[in-house]
Amino acid sequence: MNEVERIDQKWLKAAVIGSVWAAFEIIVGSFLHNLRIPFTGMLMSAASVFLLISFLHLWKEKGIILRAGIVCALMKSISPSAIILGPMVGIFMEALILEGTTRLIGRNAIGFILAGALAVLWTLIQKILNLLVLYGLDLVKIAETLYQYLVKLTGFTTLSFSSLFIWIALFYSFIGALVALGGILTGRKYIKQEAKMLPYLELKPKNQLFGLDENQTYSFRNLFLIVAAIVLNLFLINKKLHLLALFSGIGFLVFCFLRYKNAMRPLQKPGIWIQFGLITLIAAFLWEWISEGSYFSTKGLLIGLEMNFRALIIIFGFMAIGVELRNPLIKTLLFRNGFSNLYSAMNLAFSALPSLIEQLPKPKNILIQRQGLVFQLLAQSEILLEKFASQSLQTPVFIISGKVHEGKTTFMEKVAELLIEDGSNVSGFLSRGVMLNGERQSYVLHHLGTLEEIPLASAVNIEGWKQFRRFWFNPEAFITGNLWLKDACEQECDCIVIDEIGPMELADEGWAQSLDLLKDKKDCFQFWVIRENRVEAVVKKWNITDYQLIKISETEPKKFALSIIAKKRWLNHG
Repeated sequence: MNEVERIDQKWLKAAVIGSVWAAFEIIVGSFLHNLRIPFTGMLMSAASVFLLISFLHLWKEKGIILRAGIVCALMKSISPSAIILGPMVGIFMEALILEGTTRLIGRNAIGFILAGALAVLWTLIQKILNLLVLYGLDLVKIAETLYQYLVKLTGFTTLSFSSLFIWIALFYSFIGALVALGGILTGRKYIKQEAKMLPYLELKPKNQLFGLDENQTYSFRNLFLIVAAIVLNLFLINKKLHLLALFSGIGFLVFCFLRYKNAMRPLQKPGIWIQFGLITLIAAFLWEWISEGSYFSTKGLLIGLEMNFRALIIIFGFMAIGVELRNPLIKTLLFRNGFSNLYSAMNLAFSALPSLIEQLPKPKNILIQRQGLVFQLLAQSEILLEKFASQSLQTPVFIISGKVHEGKTTFMEKVAELLIEDGSNVSGFLSRGVMLNGERQSYVLHHLGTLEEIPLASAVNIEGWKQFRRFWFNPEAFITGNLWLKDACEQECDCIVIDEIGPMELADEGWAQSLDLLKDKKDCFQFWVIRENRVEAVVKKWNITDYQLIKISETEPKKFALSIIAKKRWLNHG
């Protein structure tokens, strides 16, 4: 097994687990939400631990749970919910804890049980950290004062505040250990059972990573300004510069509300305002109760209001950050620069999610069908792995990108020569420029297979040619070039080159009709030469969900060609 295959197999399995985990969270989350019971976060974490430890008995490669956590967390980031950062961190930390603990202790009963206990305990720790970030350290004093007040009312004095926290932590850990044990038994039982026929699972490719809210605009500048504003306002609050903090904070809140109005819908729920009210009342009535015996304190009231104001700054700020993180340019930077395996895994996971949710039991039937639920998920995971492996063999589009006159055609010509030398059947064409006095005066269309050439464009007017910007284009060249691409699409070939795709194609001219055919062709390598500032427009217009961006300033032609040759051989013989 070569290195390429080993890495791909881990990400394929991570895509399976990530999609199943996401579907599981949606179904179980709906079930718990409908019941409206407390400790939902702990129960969700416990359910996830149960599922993941079962998976660790099905597939034993190191690193797949951590990768699955990344996939599932990123899938959560695309959800309609405005509150995404907390759940994303929770999902990732659960995966990190399970992966790290089983690496250190081993994939045995002790390792699994300890990992489960720590993963569920993390939900308690994250909840406390979230509250401290929202309300500051004053919350600790309020909580301790409230506890002592309740002790006085009830007369129950045998348990200190710190001891109560320890007992709660032990309870969370016990639940985690218990579900981990259940996951161990379920995983072992599944491995021993006979295989059963399951319903067909349909993959529904959808470019979720670049699905945009058409009513929302995005800005890198605003992202940095929001982070800076949060830091500034918290600094003013901590330094007790109340007047400055009030004016600065109100301005920030108004800005967030007006620009990210759709993201603020969770604030319509009464729960958060009830929480604000309780904190203000407790602070007002109990802040000086221990030191002075007073049951009302103006200082406490002001501190409660300050805590709530701080919380609003953070809530509004993080909701705004959550919106800006959906910026397609940020996703492009993450998924296109060295993260091709992650990008492919995400697309595969999204393609499976609708069918997984459809075939899982409805939330109200989870308890009735609970025994076979995880067995069903594990069995469907094996089917999904086969489907994902088949899908992953489809070759992506390679986008050769660079600045104007940076050498995109020269780069692609060198790559094509190396591929042809290796025996690849290369079709398509290059647009070779002709220089005169240091300027491009004309272009010639050069077929890579037959070596035929036809004039494409000229800087001077030629009768019968069509002007587009500063060049006149030969209509016959477009007819010929599109016929070349049509022949390449219909015949068996290893590689197709289109040099280049630009504003004419975006205006439905040039090679646009051929791109409509080529975008769905998955049985050969395609090389689309595009100027870097037009890549996103081309990708969006033709809805290209599986491509790899090759920047010529960062890649050697020979190294790139060798990677294509290696992948071609792996696809043919792997």
